[in-house]
Amino acid sequence: MERALIHNILKIYGIGACHALQLIIPVFVPLLLGKGLSMAEILQTQAAFALTVAVFEVPSGYLADVYGRKVSLCLSAVLMLLSYACLYSAETFIDFIVFEIVMGIALSLSSGSDMAMLFDSQLALQKLNKKFNLPASVGKLVAMTSIAEGVAAVSASVVFLSFDVAPAFEVLLGLQLLLGVPPLLLSLTLIEPPRSVGSGDHSDNARAIATTLVCGDRIVLWSAISTVSFGLIALLAFWTFQRYWELQSVPLEYFGFLWALHCLIRGISAHWASALEQVTGAAQLMLATAAFTVVAFLGMAGLSGWAGVACALLFPVCRGLNSVLLYDALNRRVDGAFRATINSVLNLLIRAAFIVAGPMLGFAVDQFGMRASLLGLAALSIPLLGASVLALCYALAKSTISSETRTAMEETTALDP
Repeated sequence: MERALIHNILKIYGIGACHALQLIIPVFVPLLLGKGLSMAEILQTQAAFALTVAVFEVPSGYLADVYGRKVSLCLSAVLMLLSYACLYSAETFIDFIVFEIVMGIALSLSSGSDMAMLFDSQLALQKLNKKFNLPASVGKLVAMTSIAEGVAAVSASVVFLSFDVAPAFEVLLGLQLLLGVPPLLLSLTLIEPPRSVGSGDHSDNARAIATTLVCGDRIVLWSAISTVSFGLIALLAFWTFQRYWELQSVPLEYFGFLWALHCLIRGISAHWASALEQVTGAAQLMLATAAFTVVAFLGMAGLSGWAGVACALLFPVCRGLNSVLLYDALNRRVDGAFRATINSVLNLLIRAAFIVAGPMLGFAVDQFGMRASLLGLAALSIPLLGASVLALCYALAKSTISSETRTAMEETTALDP
């Protein structure tokens, strides 16, 4: 069992890395434009994807909690492969809508389930062997997926440097279809780790999940709110990058290399997040990531050319750090019976917020320009990130004080004659 659980963790890393090998992402907009879609239609396909994720996110997480993480991850891998097949043959607006819907369901099934499987396997290992420890498992997962994204981005640029535009797209789409096979094979070989399972009916389970998030540990609540806040800002920043690079006259064939650099930096930050937390403290590190996010937006707005492009590199630094800190703080404090559902709820809230904020950002860029939009994002980030992080820091401080008080009382009691 111990060896199988270790393999579980390694396979989750592999599945995450394979899902992150999205060769087409750095050139997705040019691909759809080349198929005759307008920018309005492209944004509609993204709205369809976000809506699909919003609808299926929580049910898929609950399915993983009730029927098992392996079932959810296997279904996700099958649908992911199907979505790549749809993308390979897509020619019309409706074809791309179908691709986004199938992809959205696939990602909904895997999001939350992979993190829950990772924590379940590690906790089961530690129960079997008290000396066994796998530190910073979340950081390793984020690092591996970031490296995989970087490899995919570089590969896309290399393909475009090696072929003409039309053949390059065909090569990328064919490779993307092939990359859908390894996650399916890996997910089929997973084992379901021992864990607690919700024993009540569905309404009882829903109340338990809500109680965990809202009425339980304050660190859980504010970690969840901070996760949603940072996730939304990260998504909004992501959708400014390609247009910003274009406005700074960055050649299209370099987009992949730039995105790879972002992924590499995020991976390195995630890898060292836990170690850095031990040096600076969680509260100080979270405050720093919030401040650097605002600085990045202001730098992009105030500078031009490669200086502005360089300022955007602060985003992957912050994302790598806060994703590890927040997901680790949350998942270590929630009941394993509902861990996948809670992770899915957070992803749902991020997508739901983006459905509203994304089109507003697109309208702002079209009507007021990129600089004004970036300043607006900086203005949004200050209260949104500031309030959630400060509340989380306060909860962490209270928890530390309470822990120290309990320890002192126990020591005093132990010393009493």
